[in-house]
Amino acid sequence: MELREFIDAVENSSLKMKDYKKYFIINQSLYTNEIISAIEEISMDKKEIILEYLLNIAEQDGLNKSYTHIFCKLLEQDWHDWHEDIIMHLEIIKDPDSVDCIYNASFKTKEYDDGKSLAKKCIWALGAINTSKSYEKIELLTHSSNPIIKEVSLMQLNHNKAK
Repeated sequence: MELREFIDAVENSSLKMKDYKKYFIINQSLYTNEIISAIEEISMDKKEIILEYLLNIAEQDGLNKSYTHIFCKLLEQDWHDWHEDIIMHLEIIKDPDSVDCIYNASFKTKEYDDGKSLAKKCIWALGAINTSKSYEKIELLTHSSNPIIKEVSLMQLNHNKAK
């Protein structure tokens, strides 16, 4: 099944989320360019459910640095609720070019996110990137007025020192 056919089937509700794994080979990066194009296309129409599928397909197909730019762009947008998943994808990719967008995303807040889940994921992703710039950003987050963000940032810095 071609990616476009898959998206059409999802939009027509003839395919369920759990079925996507049948169609995409694990970690072969066969669809990277098509997935990126599809994300750009659906972003214009703000099709959140399709974005969910595409993020899952990207992970199944194999995440790589080609996704960094589009993922960073998605982190700036508020039409979807997939910021945490995108951060986790960037953590897997570990592209130093994503440091600034991950850091900026750590300041995004949702009214239901009392535990600062997004910010914590951002801190972990910055730690996974493991560059001097990513640790500079974590250091900045240690000065947060939010005790959760401050604590997790300090923990991540201490974890790095222990390595």
